[in-house]
Amino acid sequence: MAVSVEQEVYLKAYIGRGQSPREDHFGIRQICDIGVELENGDILVRTLFLGMSPSLRFSLNEDSATTCSAGRISEGQVLASDGIGVVQASRSSVFQVGDLISNRPKLLAWPWRSMVRFQERDLIGACDRWNDSHFVCHQPEVVVDGLG
Repeated sequence: MAVSVEQEVYLKAYIGRGQSPREDHFGIRQICDIGVELENGDILVRTLFLGMSPSLRFSLNEDSATTCSAGRISEGQVLASDGIGVVQASRSSVFQVGDLISNRPKLLAWPWRSMVRFQERDLIGACDRWNDSHFVCHQPEVVVDGLG
């Protein structure tokens, strides 16, 4: 069994009123074994692109986080927004290795991780999937413009 070491981005410290986000507000930590033994319905997706919408910025500010519709991100919590990725491994009858997927905003949060393990049941109706014949597979960055 192979051990997988991936990375995730988390909020280290809230951004204060009137401040701009800085590198020291965020941290990167290693996570292990995310891809070990997928269960039925699981897919493992390599993140290609992440969206950075204005609403995410509000959830990082201690003062405005309580009024943000996306909810407040706690210090130490992994950031989540919109994303695009390619299926690397699958035990799903719907999603196959090589499929390009993106979440539908407000229906599914995409964690800021280099690899994400999703359950098929959580993705049905909450993401879009493209196969190799679709232009998005050759230019996935065009979807990021729509994500924010």
